[in-house]
Amino acid sequence: MDYRFLTGALTENPLTKVQFWQFFKKNYPKFRGDVAMWTLDRVIKLFVPNLASEKLFTDVSGFFAGVDTNGYDKGLKQGLDSVKNSVAWAQRSHEDVGAWLTKNGY
Repeated sequence: MDYRFLTGALTENPLTKVQFWQFFKKNYPKFRGDVAMWTLDRVIKLFVPNLASEKLFTDVSGFFAGVDTNGYDKGLKQGLDSVKNSVAWAQRSHEDVGAWLTKNGY
């Protein structure tokens, strides 16, 4: 249970999310061995969407392509879909959001 809260907090913070992702990759065997698959599914489903950039999407996809995702593949797929959608939205809307921010004095 503690994994879910810790990973969520670390990946929601822009200053720590990449560091956590690097830590997770390095310690993946420990995560996989220490928690039940349903917990790992929830943890991955929780933190992967916070890694919303093209570079991180490529890194996350590449990492998980090389490991056995049996038991948490559904949460991983949902997390990666969320990242894809976030990246697409940012690419599509960044000019509109910038114009709105400028117009409204931000």
